[in-house]
Amino acid sequence: MNHTPTPYMIESDTDPITIIRQERGCGYGEVIAHCGSAKIPANHRHAAFIVRACNAHEALVAVATKISEFYAGTDAPIGILASEALKIAQGD
Repeated sequence: MNHTPTPYMIESDTDPITIIRQERGCGYGEVIAHCGSAKIPANHRHAAFIVRACNAHEALVAVATKISEFYAGTDAPIGILASEALKIAQGD
């Protein structure tokens, strides 16, 4: 699954709250999403969660892949969990 490269960040002082792709060396970039009115506190938390999840995605997929491969062919719960997480992460 292709997506806009990370890192993502929350653009400061925008309404609606705007998630952007952080360009190297500057604080602006491609708009990824708008997350609702800045006047609603929950929208700030939601935007921050989305940014953290997206920025961590590739590293977490890499870890889950290594665990899944290590425990392949076993009934180890950690291997099963890693395989299930990969299916979700990869959109299967």
